[in-house]
Amino acid sequence: EKPEAEKTDQNMVRQRLVEHMQLEYGVDANLDTNPDFYTDAATVSAAAQWNRVVSVRLTLVVRAEERTTLADTTVYNLPNGATYTAPAASQYYQRKVFTSVVDIRNRRRS
Repeated sequence: EKPEAEKTDQNMVRQRLVEHMQLEYGVDANLDTNPDFYTDAATVSAAAQWNRVVSVRLTLVVRAEERTTLADTTVYNLPNGATYTAPAASQYYQRKVFTSVVDIRNRRRS
């Protein structure tokens, strides 16, 4: 087991390496317990559909700790047509996109 101070330092480093985070909510529009579409919180709130949210899709853009010699000018394609491009000041890092869907307990059966 690592000392508490070391765990905290590692968590702070990890948080700094996450450059972009996107949360989208899976809405069950036809009441079959499966998400029919994913959208942002503002859209769910505006349509008063929080009771139909059955999952959450989390997307992270994470960068490496070490700088590289090549600029990363990639336009990363994210779910729902969104894109991410690294800020000019931090383009000399490699990046990776991670996406995961989490079902909300007791809202989905399949």
